[in-house]
Amino acid sequence: RFNAYTHRFANQPSNSGTVTMPEFGPMPNNWWFSWNAGLVHFVSISTEVYMDQYYIDLGLVARQWEWLRQDLMRANANRSEAPWIVVGGHRPLYCSCDGDCDGASETLRDGVWD
Repeated sequence: RFNAYTHRFANQPSNSGTVTMPEFGPMPNNWWFSWNAGLVHFVSISTEVYMDQYYIDLGLVARQWEWLRQDLMRANANRSEAPWIVVGGHRPLYCSCDGDCDGASETLRDGVWD
């Protein structure tokens, strides 16, 4: 899973609470976060939590979704300071290649809600 990533970037500033992994307990959440730089509010989301039932079962998709909703509400209220909002993640939302990323792109666009 993503334990190595979580530990390698554990000192990265986190504004999204903690993530609890059964193997290590609570760690600063560096899987999704946001920051302002100049006129831009940047948001980094984890597209990987949508791809593994393990993370879905841990409730990380719902937690990220709620955090993103709150973060974008705050960013929208701050449009006079940071009028641009940029959201990015590792996996693409749209794919035009030979079909190896179509399923992941569709999952990200449609979600994994029951």
